Amino acid sequence: MSQNLLQRGGVNVVRCKAKGVTITNPSADVLPYKGSAATNKPIKVKLESGKSYSWCSCGLSRIQPFCDGTHKNEGLTTVRPVRFQVERSGEYNLCNCKQTETRPICDGTHKQVSGAPKDLHATRFVSFGDNSPVYDGVARNLGYKPKNVAAKVSSRIYPKLKDLEEVLGGPSVWDNAQVTNERCPKCSHERAYFMQIQTRSADEPMTIFYRCANADCCHRWKD
Repeated sequence: MSQNLLQRGGVNVVRCKAKGVTITNPSADVLPYKGSAATNKPIKVKLESGKSYSWCSCGLSRIQPFCDGTHKNEGLTTVRPVRFQVERSGEYNLCNCKQTETRPICDGTHKQVSGAPKDLHATRFVSFGDNSPVYDGVARNLGYKPKNVAAKVSSRIYPKLKDLEEVLGGPSVWDNAQVTNERCPKCSHERAYFMQIQTRSADEPMTIFYRCANADCCHRWKD
């Protein structure tokens, strides 16, 4: 098939050069970042002519060597799958180390890929300043997708209001309260305990608190 010649930083980069393969989304094939190795050897797959396939280029798919959409997860990668068709039906060695220059066909690059974990020599701590290259877009150029790790949540919390009994010392505060003829709005009992408390400014009248004298009711209200 025809080759696409791109100019990147003064260097000619050739993509879409796998023989017998047609790339149907060249924009995904020319991305500079290469994914993580799924395995360090190719996978032999039987492909049919005229049928479209999506080759995983990020290395994160669980159905290698094909894409399962894992690259769409937030914060993982900006790499996209390479969609392709083969000119002839048959068995093809598809790259599974993701480093091939003839995507999606293996070109033998897996022989040079180390089997050691990528974070083997990574530092445990990292700090960024205002002049960090991260702020210049290096992370995006490496294929990392930004992810929101924190979300702002605003909610108003109201403190629990204390009950009259809690303020005055407990339920026993009514034991020494006076009794008056006041009808309970709940059970219509004619007698109620009452006490007067200054809850507002000094020039305002005192607030009268009532508690129904009916032992089965004990409803409280104020006036």
